[in-house]
Amino acid sequence: MRRFTDTIVAPFTGPGPAAVTGYRISGPDAWLIGATLANNHPTEPEPMRAYVQTLTTGEIGVLIFYPEGKSYTGDQTVELFAHGSPASQQLLLRAAIENGARTAKPGEFTERAFLNGRLELTQAEAVAEMIAADSPEFFALARDSHQGRLRTQVSELREAWLDLLARVEASTDFSEEIGDFDYEAAAQKINEVKPILHHLIADADRSEIIRRGFRIAIVGRPNVGKSSLLNALIKRDRAIVTNIAGTTRDTLEESIEIRGRKAVLIDTAGLRETTDVVELLGIERTRLEIAGADLTILLFDLETGWTDDDQRFARQFRDALIVGNKIDLAKPNSEVALGISAAHGLGLEPLIDVIEQKMIAATPKTLVNERHSALLQTFAENVSDLENALTVLVPSDLLSTLLREGIHVLGQISGETASPNMIDEIFRRFCIGK
Repeated sequence: MRRFTDTIVAPFTGPGPAAVTGYRISGPDAWLIGATLANNHPTEPEPMRAYVQTLTTGEIGVLIFYPEGKSYTGDQTVELFAHGSPASQQLLLRAAIENGARTAKPGEFTERAFLNGRLELTQAEAVAEMIAADSPEFFALARDSHQGRLRTQVSELREAWLDLLARVEASTDFSEEIGDFDYEAAAQKINEVKPILHHLIADADRSEIIRRGFRIAIVGRPNVGKSSLLNALIKRDRAIVTNIAGTTRDTLEESIEIRGRKAVLIDTAGLRETTDVVELLGIERTRLEIAGADLTILLFDLETGWTDDDQRFARQFRDALIVGNKIDLAKPNSEVALGISAAHGLGLEPLIDVIEQKMIAATPKTLVNERHSALLQTFAENVSDLENALTVLVPSDLLSTLLREGIHVLGQISGETASPNMIDEIFRRFCIGK
């Protein structure tokens, strides 16, 4: 465990005003400083017991004393809970600082937890992900990372490379006893763990979808009900709805939660031939939104039926989900797989069922951030180089070099080989108090 010489303090709850604010004091003098904030503090507090005390600020507070090795950071810690007014926060923080603490930097508590071995680096990063999570799905994935899901998979890859390195070095140092290095067995070992790598790389793109929201572009001819569908899904009038063609001249975005999953609905300008300069700009933006969407809903009008334009759009947007609107006004014998009435809320649940399945298919098994993704791509290149080296039976010293390079890259993900600058950069992005 790393020994820190200073004691830090910060609120670990959100900014006030609030009913209650929680403060964390962590470091070698945490118990002493925490005790000075209470008028009748216990001289020998029982660890992890809540003490209701009158604080030096005159209010009632609750203090919990954590011994070294048992706290969030691993250092001696006091957690204090008091009223959450801005004035109370100022007074208590000032008192803690006057008694020897300093204000914690962003992410410093979690950084100390990492440096003290309480958390591996991906678990520490997951703390920030849980704070940022804006949907139950995002939070569940971040929680799984905090509990070690990514760490376990990266460790499996790293253990495979460490095992291969041990075989290479053993065959070099003890060739007479154990024989030459088995290139075929090494190739088999790589094949066994490659699926883990491939799944993690695929999950990197899916993780970005979770963070920004599953983007759904609603497209179609003018007046087919695109704005009405957006309003129906968000359950309020957000987009202007008229029977005048070309009313929507720009894209309109609205965030929504669909059964615990974050989505971004995009109402777009109607696609048609026009000479209106402003409408043309809206149509061009529509095409850009379609290119960046995770799902395109091609809406057509069941009252007028399937047109040549609809057929042309279906060919252009081959993966689009085709939905017929105005089912209450549909012509007799109209056939459509998904029929709705956006204006009257008919058929929305089956549509949402399909959207949910599309979202589930785009959900990662493991949350992978941009830093992890770049390192995993580097490791994938290392895997390719190693496979090529095994194919041509390169000498063991080159194999050792390649294996050590891969181990170093994976160690940057987990934290074993991460540089101080990398660690500082990671925790600098955290909020104060975490």
